[in-house]
Amino acid sequence: MLQLPAHAAEPAKVASVGPKIGEVPPALLGKDRKGDLVDLSQHRGKVVVVTGIYATCFHTCPLIMGQLRRSLDALSKADREHVRVLAVTLNPEHDKQPVMLKTAARYQVKSPEYRLLWGEPEAVNATLDRLEIARSKNPMNGEIDHANLFIVVDRKGQVAYRLTLGDNQERWLSDAIKLLVKEPGA
Repeated sequence: MLQLPAHAAEPAKVASVGPKIGEVPPALLGKDRKGDLVDLSQHRGKVVVVTGIYATCFHTCPLIMGQLRRSLDALSKADREHVRVLAVTLNPEHDKQPVMLKTAARYQVKSPEYRLLWGEPEAVNATLDRLEIARSKNPMNGEIDHANLFIVVDRKGQVAYRLTLGDNQERWLSDAIKLLVKEPGA
């Protein structure tokens, strides 16, 4: 039997591709910059992109936020009003309200279009588990290996797409958002 060294990262939570296309994702996602609870149902009638990032990530999280920015920048101002980005922290033990405010400033994103969500670790981790966003924390350096996932929710509140990070996927994300914005609201 293979033994991992004592300093090996915690085992990843394995995603089984859920919530599935056409399903309604978990409602409660976390708290926003003001400390208000954010529920997906508050955004019914809008296209919502849910993702996971964390404040001290300097590898893929900036790529995730860049891909989102470019996808939203490709929309007209009128279409952009119908899109929301909800980025749930992957490190709720560290990413409290002041940290998420600084993270939003670093990425130059503003509410209500972008909401970087935080909360009590137990609640946030339960949400990430229900979204099935895989992640594992390396206890030696604190880095979190995680899925680079975009869950795109349509205006009716159902998962329409599950996409990852990458050049082709960036085009797919942009196209998906454009298509969903044109669909009738909830």
